[in-house]
Amino acid sequence: MTGGFTELYRQLEPVIGDLERERREVAARLVVFGAVTVLAAVLLVALVPAVRDPGLLGFVAFAGIAALGVAHGALTRRYRARFKNELVRRLVQHLGPGLEYRPEAGVGYGSYRSSQLFPREPDRYKEEDLIAGRVGQTRLKVSEVHSEYKTESTDSKGRRTTHWHTIFRGLFFVLDFPKPFRGTTLVLPDNGDGAFLNFLERFSSRGQLVKLEDPEFERYFVTYASDQVEARYLLSTSLMQRLVNFRKAFKRPLYLAFSGGNFYLALSTPKNFFEPRIFQPLRLEDLVDYLTDLRFVLSVIDELNLNTRIWGT
Repeated sequence: MTGGFTELYRQLEPVIGDLERERREVAARLVVFGAVTVLAAVLLVALVPAVRDPGLLGFVAFAGIAALGVAHGALTRRYRARFKNELVRRLVQHLGPGLEYRPEAGVGYGSYRSSQLFPREPDRYKEEDLIAGRVGQTRLKVSEVHSEYKTESTDSKGRRTTHWHTIFRGLFFVLDFPKPFRGTTLVLPDNGDGAFLNFLERFSSRGQLVKLEDPEFERYFVTYASDQVEARYLLSTSLMQRLVNFRKAFKRPLYLAFSGGNFYLALSTPKNFFEPRIFQPLRLEDLVDYLTDLRFVLSVIDELNLNTRIWGT
């Protein structure tokens, strides 16, 4: 451990100890509530013969699961809020004094839509864990985002079921870019599937396919732009190489947009960052893991060399 981390841990020890005591209390209550719920369901099935009907059994199981979900949310809400406000916020400030952490906020639905990265309007949109501020010369906003659309199906008995499908889930960044630009350029994962080709057809009325000279970049990404010249100006040889390297290291889909004067970056990942684990003790190793996650989030600026300012403002 470095001296800086040792000092940080020393400062946070009282907070960690207090949170750990609350975590144990919450975990114990959840176990008791779960046991009572299961016992009640078993007794209901044993004592009320009518409940043994398959349809009613399914309803009882669903009601029990729903009750456990509600209890989990209610019992963990206070601990989760304290964990983020008292621990994660201190970790963010440790890595960047100019950074602000707001666990209940996000980059904003307007930014998500303005990026033009995901044209389908979501039926459900969630965001949390906003980190905002300045890293070096680069202003940044980043949060977790999960957008979904819904479909409905009807079975042979006329029963309707709603299905939710993910449009995007991951980290969504709004950043400064060191070069000025006026148009729109989208850099998207080259998946080569039907859904992606359908997206390109919809976008083609607003932009042109840009064929770039880097074959490795072209293997990972496809680029559309309102201005071919500006797209080539933005996507320099060095930036394309950095994007390829970052994509290889991240090993997940990567989306970029230069739109409305902003630079947007979306990293697709199912990971839920900065969430406490209720049934595991809060250990020193966990603190290191949370710091590692934060460093990864902030590393985007260095990985893409966004602090270089040779074009002026």
